[in-house]
Amino acid sequence: SQGLPLGQERLKPINRAFHTASEKLVKKKGKYLSVYHTGGYEKIEKSYRILYNYSHENGLVLEKEFFEEETVDLLAVKTSNETVVRISVKVLE
Repeated sequence: SQGLPLGQERLKPINRAFHTASEKLVKKKGKYLSVYHTGGYEKIEKSYRILYNYSHENGLVLEKEFFEEETVDLLAVKTSNETVVRISVKVLE
């Protein structure tokens, strides 16, 4: 199966969406499940767990590739605890 086996793997980002202006990040067309994380990267696994639990409770099968996009970065705030990261993953049909 292509999807993430429910309850079988520890969630971790496979593809981080950090890139330079000269690189293009292309996400496949389709529906994505997203969660916004605040509180720095030290606690980001909690947000992955929220996303995973929601998908499990609603019978969604997720692609293995997760994306992290900083929507509020350190240029806009004073500490890493104030940053906002959108975590998204494609939902398989």
